[in-house]
Amino acid sequence: MTVELTSAQLQFIHERSSGRSIVDAAKIAGVSEQTAHRWLKLPLVQEALAGTRQEIKESAREVIIRHYTKALDASCQVVVQVAMDSESPAAARLKAVQMIQDRVAPVVTDVTTQNDAPVHHGIDWSIFTEHELSIIQPIFAQAEERRRIEQGETTIPQLRKQA
Repeated sequence: MTVELTSAQLQFIHERSSGRSIVDAAKIAGVSEQTAHRWLKLPLVQEALAGTRQEIKESAREVIIRHYTKALDASCQVVVQVAMDSESPAAARLKAVQMIQDRVAPVVTDVTTQNDAPVHHGIDWSIFTEHELSIIQPIFAQAEERRRIEQGETTIPQLRKQA
């Protein structure tokens, strides 16, 4: 014989899951507070309450992830816009490029190096769309050339000959 919850118990569980007190949930379900406390000891009621709590947690998690994803997409678009805006201050553009690079090519410690120095392992360009690549690759190329000049690997006359 299968034991099922009564309509009053279902109403009580719904009200408790909605955040109402035991007293208020009992009143709405049309039972005494004593009956409500007795119900809370029943395994079937406990399981139903646990199930609704889990559903609420999962629903809340989904909402948070959805909002986080939207916010992350929006912030990425702003960073790319700043990086591509030739009228933005150079420091802002450089910071935007650094933010992109930090997200795309994290520093990984290579245990095979003798001095345990961090080593860049490159960028996985396959994660970008063609449009995103058309924006990002020229920025990285400029930053790489600037780094080479700053480190003395390339001189400005050599760059002019290459062009």
